[in-house]
Amino acid sequence: MSTDLKLHINDQLLEVNEELVLYLTEQIYSKKLRDKSIKLTSPTKTKQFIQKQGFTDKGYKALILDNQHHVLCIHEIEVSEADVHSMDMRPLVEKLLTENGNAVILLSCQPNTDCASVSTDTDLKLANHIRNKLNLIDCRVLDCIIASSDDIHSLAERGLFSVH
Repeated sequence: MSTDLKLHINDQLLEVNEELVLYLTEQIYSKKLRDKSIKLTSPTKTKQFIQKQGFTDKGYKALILDNQHHVLCIHEIEVSEADVHSMDMRPLVEKLLTENGNAVILLSCQPNTDCASVSTDTDLKLANHIRNKLNLIDCRVLDCIIASSDDIHSLAERGLFSVH
């Protein structure tokens, strides 16, 4: 259901619907992400970027990067934690091709848990599964980051994940 909104801009009344507001918000957010000064060239820079974004929703995301490791977009990944191998890769591959992405950093958001208690098994299985699939289209998975309410960990930095 769409909600109509009334905005007063420069003494003029504009009526817009919720879909238009969401679309415009997405466009503004996308332009901010494409700031060419942001390069995710190390786990430390990636963790700083993730901290600034303030992700609060649980789930998996892919930071899609260009060949210079600038962030092109952030893509939500639908994953069944029961079986990561049943994940449909088509939406992620489509987004990579649409955005002309060359690399991915995976992000596992676990906002209501302690990072030390978060199991990395599912995250590692998912990262390896996605890495193997994206190798087929010459796209590298650089890292898998686990973000909780108290800390952010890089699996590559901990020696648990490497780029093949």
